[in-house]
Amino acid sequence: MDCTESSKSKQERIVKPEKEDDGEVLGAPRSTVIQEDTGRGMPATFYANKKGGMTHALALQYFKNNIATMYPDMTPENPIAVICDGHGSHLSCQLLTFCREVGIIILLRPPHTTNISQGEDVVNFGKFKPLFRTAKAHRLLEKLNTGSKTLFLDMGDLMPCTAAAWEAAFSKKENTKAWAAIGVNPFTRCVYWELRRKEEAAQARVKKVEGVNLEDEDVKHAKLLKEELVGVLRGMGETPASSARKEVLEGALQELLGQPTPAATAEEEAAAATGAAAAEPAAVTTTAIAATSSVAN
Repeated sequence: MDCTESSKSKQERIVKPEKEDDGEVLGAPRSTVIQEDTGRGMPATFYANKKGGMTHALALQYFKNNIATMYPDMTPENPIAVICDGHGSHLSCQLLTFCREVGIIILLRPPHTTNISQGEDVVNFGKFKPLFRTAKAHRLLEKLNTGSKTLFLDMGDLMPCTAAAWEAAFSKKENTKAWAAIGVNPFTRCVYWELRRKEEAAQARVKKVEGVNLEDEDVKHAKLLKEELVGVLRGMGETPASSARKEVLEGALQELLGQPTPAATAEEEAAAATGAAAAEPAAVTTTAIAATSSVAN
């Protein structure tokens, strides 16, 4: 990545990120995690800007002030790896240059996979959210019982509601569990193997159904689920709607396999019977007309 094309405004933005981003380094309550060497709560800071999101400048600040300071022995010859998502703030020229200089390797997750490749989504937030909701309910009840003039939560209630839930959900135990669930530590690539297992199972179902008469007793007993029928049809190049009824999906599959559906067969039989019944009176009428003509002659 070429840094020479960066505009002057972007360079100034890195020099003074707080001004450019309208952000501010705000003091935060001391953590309840006690430092062993001092016996005091660990100091904490957080950053804010008008949009409430991550920017190039804030990402650089975080890497410099929070990550790099945690590893004093880190060098380009003794690097660390930081796993991130693919947000643009993790790919700025200034950040990549800084990481290269100090010895940080940025690893990006594949896009749209946080539900399986991000430990926070897989484990941490699942524990944090119910604890956070409970803390908010208790906070509101406390306001109600103390006769507070405001019976709603505001920014002053954020930290009291968040602190305990966050430390429980992002403890060393939960973080270790999250890393194991996504195959990072221990390094198992379990997400890849699970996706591969599902893909092979779907392919096996397609092979099993292709060319098979769904009216056979053996197939009936297999009881293909609606989701399996959708997967089979997609594997055969179709795009069925997930909301379609199971009967519709079965009919579509039978049609692809060259088999008439029971409903279609019944309709054809009814149409044939109706046609035959309609043909007989027509023949009688024709005969009667001919006979009448003969008598008249």
